[in-house]
Amino acid sequence: MHYSEFIPPPSLQRVVRCIWELRASAETQAPVERVLPDGCGEIIINLADPFTERVGVAFMRQPRVLVVGQLRRFLDIAATGCVDLIGIRCEPTGLRSLLGVSAAELTDQRVDLAVVSRGLQRRLLAAARVAGLHARRQALLRVLCAAVNDGRGPHSWLPTALCEIERSQGRAGVRQLARSVHCSDRQLERVFRDEVGMTPKVYARIVRFQSVLRRHVVGRSWAELAVECGYSDQAHLIRDFRSFAGVAPAAYFRGDHVLSDHFTGQGSATRADS
Repeated sequence: MHYSEFIPPPSLQRVVRCIWELRASAETQAPVERVLPDGCGEIIINLADPFTERVGVAFMRQPRVLVVGQLRRFLDIAATGCVDLIGIRCEPTGLRSLLGVSAAELTDQRVDLAVVSRGLQRRLLAAARVAGLHARRQALLRVLCAAVNDGRGPHSWLPTALCEIERSQGRAGVRQLARSVHCSDRQLERVFRDEVGMTPKVYARIVRFQSVLRRHVVGRSWAELAVECGYSDQAHLIRDFRSFAGVAPAAYFRGDHVLSDHFTGQGSATRADS
């Protein structure tokens, strides 16, 4: 399996965190991969065999160009053959800016991009099929820049609130955030739901959860990790981890998670102009 990612130019960075590429040959029996909430929505372009996702007890085929809204719980997916994916990982408000729809409508949803924007779906698919790695990346960036210019940016104080949640590792409460950006608690909640797709409290929990994924080291004390990542105690960490990942942390880290490892910042990144 080959994974790489590159960072877009500054003009796109308020909307797009990175663009990643994943390729792999067909396996006899591809393992089910668990994708975890990370606070980002994505657009994924599939140029090879389809992926499936678990829906109840069955696996359903995903669309070729897929919008993945904010996740509040894990998602199980599996390849059905050769893998050739391009992913556009957005900033927390990125899908709202690119697609012009409320992020709350996409939360916990995987939707064919054509349903939301047939024009953008067609342009992204055409760009993804351009020959040559550099030419393809530049074509994708042109499509995304045009979509951003046609959309709108986040609410003026929202980036400040998001930065405060990141800086505090999810410890900042709703009242504290509202005071820091000079708005009411109700307005803060409303703007977060519309532009991020979830409440500030849930987003803060995901920030803490992701810090556990990044900082975990085999043999390290769960109690020590809980304090470092902003949990009140070990039981709090385990309870929150289970709600997002479906299993306790000890059970999760015993397994192999190739996709999730990449999607929590373990891939190799290059800049768009490299």
